[in-house]
Amino acid sequence: MIPPLTPEEFVEWLKEAGKTRTFWTKPLTGISFEESARGFVFKVLWAYKRRERVKAEILISREVSEGLSGRAGVRILILPKGLEPPNYDQRSCIYIWKVPSRTLEPNDEVEIRRYEDWKSDDIFREVQRRSWGFYLPPRLGDHLVLVATLSGKPVGLAYLNVHNFNIDYGVHVVRDLWRRRIGTRLLAEALNSAEEMGASYLTVFRWLRRGSNNRDRAAMSFYEANNPGWSYMAYRIP
Repeated sequence: MIPPLTPEEFVEWLKEAGKTRTFWTKPLTGISFEESARGFVFKVLWAYKRRERVKAEILISREVSEGLSGRAGVRILILPKGLEPPNYDQRSCIYIWKVPSRTLEPNDEVEIRRYEDWKSDDIFREVQRRSWGFYLPPRLGDHLVLVATLSGKPVGLAYLNVHNFNIDYGVHVVRDLWRRRIGTRLLAEALNSAEEMGASYLTVFRWLRRGSNNRDRAAMSFYEANNPGWSYMAYRIP
């Protein structure tokens, strides 16, 4: 399993995470799992365009393993952070916090506005583009949108998935205000909101570009500095 989630919880988490459509999280049409000496193996059927279905195998292991069968169309290996397989072509970091948890001291000048419903997404679009450079909209019914404001101006954003308590697409702060604990304020609010909704954990994951990338390193440093209880990496094995 992937502590602190049980295998059954990970299945439900993965079903919802599939809406983000990364190399290892895609819409599911089928999933089963079994335990072996290698770890937990999840056999997945992903939905692609034009009714195409792709088989995948996800192995969660405590050590680098050759345990993937090779019969699946896509092979994903999830390991504790710090372990790395010899060959992979895509990777993603995964962080999990127990609820409740303590973060770094957040910026107390930042106010948070919560949006369960919205008529316009102009504010979300502006903040995410100033952080990420492009925009992915929140999903009504799936996301509690947290907007950070400083002196009345929107400066940060996070989408808390209310079904699996993942921060979909990560924590965003406009680039000229990085390192002012605005992201920490958003993360602390996400933890508080998850606790109010009865969650036992909060997660976030990020697809990482190939090679060295300053933004990826900055994002990972931010999450790691805020004391996650568990850190993992997901690899696609060619």
